[in-house]
Amino acid sequence: MTTPPTSRPVLGVGVILVHDAHVLLGRRGKPPLQGMWSFPGGSVEWGETVRDAAHREFLEETCLDVEILEVAEVFERIERDPGGGTRFHFVIVDFMARLRRQADRDCARAATDITEVRWVALDAVSSLEVTPGLLEVLQRARQRFNF
Repeated sequence: MTTPPTSRPVLGVGVILVHDAHVLLGRRGKPPLQGMWSFPGGSVEWGETVRDAAHREFLEETCLDVEILEVAEVFERIERDPGGGTRFHFVIVDFMARLRRQADRDCARAATDITEVRWVALDAVSSLEVTPGLLEVLQRARQRFNF
């Protein structure tokens, strides 16, 4: 059985930024799920609100300053090892966001934990190798927030 890095789940955040029928995705630069496309985000630090963490992580990873809006979804990602032990356990709060300034759209660039950022047409996201659950979260967000 795998010894967990912590005896509790890790609290994480993700940011769904949609603009002109495109969503900004980042290619993960570190495990777990290294190389896959995901909503930019990361871990919540001790004493930090999830909303503040979403803003900080998105800015650190994409160099874009956004306004964090409503919670889009809360979900868990649990990865098991071959013996049935838990390798990773994350509870992730995904937020909707919008650019503070429209002119910033083309300023996105990869930093810290992601190797590439890309504006992807909403109808083309399924053609990428995305993290498990991303397509379902995006579909539910599209229905709930009408984009």
